[in-house]
Amino acid sequence: MGHSFTSFREKHIRSKDYKVETWLLLVVSEIDDLTDKPEWLNQARVCWEDQGMQGVNGSIDPNLDDYLIDDDRINMFKTLCCRVYSKLEGFGETIPREFLNRLHELESPNDIREDNVTEPYLSFGRKLKSLLDGEQTEECVDA
Repeated sequence: MGHSFTSFREKHIRSKDYKVETWLLLVVSEIDDLTDKPEWLNQARVCWEDQGMQGVNGSIDPNLDDYLIDDDRINMFKTLCCRVYSKLEGFGETIPREFLNRLHELESPNDIREDNVTEPYLSFGRKLKSLLDGEQTEECVDA
């Protein structure tokens, strides 16, 4: 599995693709639960689902600078990310492989064979929050 960069305002998070893919698909799921969505969020949803499902190593780009162009959009995305973080915390120490296989639409022989430790996903979420809040001081951090 490759590494991709999640970039926003000239700062970057370098992380394994599976973390970014899972986060994007969970954000998409949260967007789908909204009843009234602004057009920009519908457009971002299409991009994020595509990026989360493409499966090309080292090339995931959620294009945050293209979609999060003002405080209202940033706050909306942060709210969605908080919901994702809470959902991940709710799994406890591990995320069931069945959940991840459904989320990523994976079937045998390409399915996830073991439950995943939750902490790496939560770590990515904390780094993403820091990036969105403008608190990241280094140009690039690992998650």
